Amino acid sequence: MDFDKKLFGMQLGDAMQLSGILRMGTGIHRLRLSECLINDETLHVLISGLQQNETITHLDLSHNKINDSGAQRFCRLLHEESVLREVDLVITTLTTREIHMLFVVDVCLVSSNLF
Repeated sequence: MDFDKKLFGMQLGDAMQLSGILRMGTGIHRLRLSECLINDETLHVLISGLQQNETITHLDLSHNKINDSGAQRFCRLLHEESVLREVDLVITTLTTREIHMLFVVDVCLVSSNLF
């Protein structure tokens, strides 16, 4: 049987392992987590690793299940001294309010894709 991430997505255990790797600053510059069924809880775990990462400049979280609470946590990450310069959040379930918050934070990004 083949693993299909669209059926199972990223589980909390997966996110914890990836977060630990991100904390080590492995030299990864681009991280593509598109279509991984990442939700707010999983994103919270990933953010803990991203906060300590000093190498990832491009992050693709498009086509996931990120809602307002995950977006608020993500905005706090961008307000910190993050090295992220490009973020893709297209086709998530954000409200207009959260998209506005991300646009306000967007001034520190070189590129973003929110729609």
